[in-house]
Amino acid sequence: MPKAKKAAAKKAPVADFKKKKYKVGKRLAAPDNETKIDHTSKKIALPSQRVGEQEGGEPVSNRGLSMTELLGQTSHYSSRVRREALVALNEMLLQNPGLVPQHAAHLVDRLAERFSDLEKDCRDAFRALLKSSLLPGLPGPKLLPFLHPLMLHLCCAMTHLGEEVRLDSLVSFDLILQHAPAGTLARYSNE
Repeated sequence: MPKAKKAAAKKAPVADFKKKKYKVGKRLAAPDNETKIDHTSKKIALPSQRVGEQEGGEPVSNRGLSMTELLGQTSHYSSRVRREALVALNEMLLQNPGLVPQHAAHLVDRLAERFSDLEKDCRDAFRALLKSSLLPGLPGPKLLPFLHPLMLHLCCAMTHLGEEVRLDSLVSFDLILQHAPAGTLARYSNE
């Protein structure tokens, strides 16, 4: 009896499957459950798509940002983002000059603080925006309601601790003098 137990213990278990042995240099056969990944697609033309506008008809910049998003980026902590937002906003206002009188209050409110920006690139971009789109978009009497907030921020820039900010504020003041109606700045001469 003891011999029978040893023979049963030495018998190997039955294998579930037999492993295939591959030969060196021969190509492997494709598996039975292979997934085909060949996929081609054609270009779809959408004639109603407009690149320069969002769905609501609001103009967007080259990067696809609306004016409210760009105005939000003008007070970003990164000077590069602020400068790029000012440049994109300038391009948008040059392409759509009707936006300046329409959104003048919001534009002046958000952009006037750039007079005293610490970075020279941002101040230069803001001055370019003032010169090319904002001030020409508000000629004569249309500029009067927005002159006070502009001058408040400009006066803050004139008394800034940084010498570069003070010097740039004088250049910006010259821009405002060129575009403001005659006699309107007389009230700021005593302040």
